[in-house]
Amino acid sequence: MRKGTPVCRAAKMFGVPERTLRDRTSGKINIDTSKSGPSPLFDIEEEERLVDHIKNMASVGYGYTRSEVINIASEYMVQLGKRDKNHPVTLQWFYNLLGRWPDLKVSRPKTLSELRAKAVSEESINKYFAELGKILEKYELTDKPGNIYNVDEKGISQNYSPPYIVAAADTTPCVLASEKSSTVTILGCGSALGH
Repeated sequence: MRKGTPVCRAAKMFGVPERTLRDRTSGKINIDTSKSGPSPLFDIEEEERLVDHIKNMASVGYGYTRSEVINIASEYMVQLGKRDKNHPVTLQWFYNLLGRWPDLKVSRPKTLSELRAKAVSEESINKYFAELGKILEKYELTDKPGNIYNVDEKGISQNYSPPYIVAAADTTPCVLASEKSSTVTILGCGSALGH
């Protein structure tokens, strides 16, 4: 746009809404802004941490569903002091997240029987234990086995159909499924000391 050209004429010449052009020429909106609407709830680093966590969990067999990602993001917002518990993020936020991070996708994981689960890749198992080691060191639990517990509830069903989970776009996540014909719920708990 040439200097001195009226905003109204320039808007018609270039097919741009007059208000949009006027806001940018007056400095109300930065000229480099390419997307309108509110800015994302997380800054780039915070959102990247969340996305990395989602991808890492899916890569070790603990992928999150859409609603779980929304709950985790909402809790993260509360921890960061950006929202309170009464204002969780929405499903629309989730779909906008997928738009901002094309390396994430929602997919149905492959089901594996208990026998086939033993053949999970060595890389996947090594990733899991490497992440577990980091957590144990971070919370200074390496020498406190009495403070380390594993609790798991497992529903075993023949017709198990896993929910869609969010994972890296270049992977096909896996989930365990039983070959049993009836549904049984099992709750197990134990400490690293064996109690």
